[in-house]
Amino acid sequence: AMQGVEVLESAGLAADEAKSEDQRVKEIPVAEIAEEHPPPPSGEQKPYVFTRANLAKQSGIPYITWNRSHVAWQVTFPKLDSEGNKISWTNQVFAVKKFVGAGITEAQADAAALEAAK
Repeated sequence: AMQGVEVLESAGLAADEAKSEDQRVKEIPVAEIAEEHPPPPSGEQKPYVFTRANLAKQSGIPYITWNRSHVAWQVTFPKLDSEGNKISWTNQVFAVKKFVGAGITEAQADAAALEAAK
């Protein structure tokens, strides 16, 4: 098997030999590229917009998850028939906005919504 590999290697041309001068890739040092295309000044960069909806939160409690699209805590539980057999899953949503009020911070409303979901 090794003989076949040696034969193939000796029969083929090196990659640079197969290409003409025009087709060879010109290697440019990274420093030269950085000089030609400097990063934009910090004034031009847009700041990251922090929003509560972008967060992936965890309750630490089974079946209670954060629903980003509703900005709410969601409790998922099985729907049972009269004999106690699981039919399907259902959920209940506890929106943070329902717990926001005068003098209540968003973090306090979030904690109150999670507590209601428990």
